[in-house]
Amino acid sequence: MLRKIVGILGILSLVAVLTGGGAAAYLVAKGTLTAESLHAAVEAITSEPAEPQAHESQIEDASANLPGGTVGERLEASATGEAAALGELEMLRRQIANERSLAQAARVEVMRERERLEQQRKQWQAQQAEQLETARQDGVQKELDYLSSIKADQALTLLMTKSDPEAARILLAMETRRGKKIIEMCKTADQVDWIQRILELIRKQNNVQAAALAGG
Repeated sequence: MLRKIVGILGILSLVAVLTGGGAAAYLVAKGTLTAESLHAAVEAITSEPAEPQAHESQIEDASANLPGGTVGERLEASATGEAAALGELEMLRRQIANERSLAQAARVEVMRERERLEQQRKQWQAQQAEQLETARQDGVQKELDYLSSIKADQALTLLMTKSDPEAARILLAMETRRGKKIIEMCKTADQVDWIQRILELIRKQNNVQAAALAGG
């Protein structure tokens, strides 16, 4: 290779001497002195073919030897990788959307279950209250029957053992004539004080009945 370069330089020097710098420039401008003519001159002087210029196919062959393949293969691989990454992102987005939908459905189901349980609780409470009221009424009726079967003074003694609200409720539910007889038994200070409290409670619920029991 060094020998070829020396030969080319020698030819150029010879051309410069024979024609002068201006003549060489003229040949180059006219297209007579070209790289191909110099290669031909080199071949003629050295009897060895000049190294050919690299063509496009040689460049492609050289790029094929690069790590990772040719430029086109690299670009195609890059595009494929980007497409795969976008596909994974889309799958992840759909997965998140599905999980959100499932979570929302679960929340709605929990709310519905709570509403159902609350409704059942209210129904149970209503049934319990109804049963208690029925039992209370049955008990009151039995107690009224019993108080009506005994003497008035005995009924008064029994009523005074109960709480004021309970005694007032029983007297309010009792037949007016029977209630008046029990009230007439109140003679002592404690009995009078007690019946005044009971009549005041009855008056708050039914003023007319309180007046009837008091004999007013």
